[in-house]
Amino acid sequence: MQQVVNIVKGEVALSANHSKGSMYSSIREFQILKAFDVKCHPPSTPKIIQVNWSCPPLTWVKCNTNGASRGFPGASACGGIFRDHGGSFLGGFSESLGISNAFQAEVKGVICAIEFAAVKGWTNFWLECDSSLTIQAF
Repeated sequence: MQQVVNIVKGEVALSANHSKGSMYSSIREFQILKAFDVKCHPPSTPKIIQVNWSCPPLTWVKCNTNGASRGFPGASACGGIFRDHGGSFLGGFSESLGISNAFQAEVKGVICAIEFAAVKGWTNFWLECDSSLTIQAF
């Protein structure tokens, strides 16, 4: 029996060590990989990019929106936050969208922001969204 276990461990280690995949950052996964003598490939560190937020001009209202989904498609939601020229909070919204994809969630966030601004009577309205595809759609 030990000979079979050694053969399986050897084959798993051989195939896994040729893999380009990376492990999840969990102790349990690390223990499993070590038990099979698999060389660990930790995930790459994320690249951090600084993004600065700037206030809108006097008499303007700025809204930052975002949408996201867990999967393609998956559970999704959108939201937005409104601020004035001094950075003061004027309002916000969030909405669970059920099952959709990230693009649909981003678009719905922009639509909700425009509707919110229209109800408030804000005509000088600056909208920021992190999805260039969504901006192009409008």
